[in-house]
Amino acid sequence: MDARRLIQRRDYYQRQSALAPQDLWTPIPVLTGLIVHPEGRLLFDVGSTIEWRERWKATGHDDVVPYLEVSEEQRFENLLRTVCEPDEIDWVVVSHLHMDHCGNLRSFVNTKARVVVQEAEFGYATEQVKAPGSAGYVTSEFDVDVRWRLVNGDVSDILAGVDIIALHGHAAGAQGLVVRLNSSGTIIFASDAAYTLESLGPPPIPGATVFDHQKWIQSIERLNRYRRAENALVVAGHDASQVSTLKLGPEQYYE
Repeated sequence: MDARRLIQRRDYYQRQSALAPQDLWTPIPVLTGLIVHPEGRLLFDVGSTIEWRERWKATGHDDVVPYLEVSEEQRFENLLRTVCEPDEIDWVVVSHLHMDHCGNLRSFVNTKARVVVQEAEFGYATEQVKAPGSAGYVTSEFDVDVRWRLVNGDVSDILAGVDIIALHGHAAGAQGLVVRLNSSGTIIFASDAAYTLESLGPPPIPGATVFDHQKWIQSIERLNRYRRAENALVVAGHDASQVSTLKLGPEQYYE
């Protein structure tokens, strides 16, 4: 996508002295976290559909954020099946309902998985979004018959040592996941509360899409408190530079 949609950096802005278009096309990783726990298996976000060309076409997102550089091994369903089948997943925690975070919910129709989303987000996406594709919501991606579980705010110990935390602002009802591991420490899946690590500041730098700026600032402050108090690893939503430093499946962070 155009990097100016990812994060509002001054060095991306056009200047009168240099009006020629800059090459600002940048790769955007799309992440899913799998928690394998004695109490069950939990997925955080389910990425983009491989059928994006057809499913996003009517909204224009197929041209703005094309999902181009994905290998067969990186496809959601193939990567998941290196560990387990969709019907072995107990919880799917969706950070928010933009199309690149809920695009594989169809995999969990007629399974035991409970799909957790903030009530404010579900209400906004299903009741307020009138035009498919508006503000990042492609309605076909979440108009699916799964076992929805709507929550308000934080949820402690959805699995022992695993908390859902409210990170509103980027979307009407965004959420993240805090995972505390004995050996690997605290890992926070921030999703689009922090598009990149630069978002965390100082000063906080927003992306192009912010539903409520004041709440977004509060979410950034919350993430930074975790970083200071627990030396937490914050996994940003779409940071290509950070991805190269992370353990990616089939590698694991251990309890």
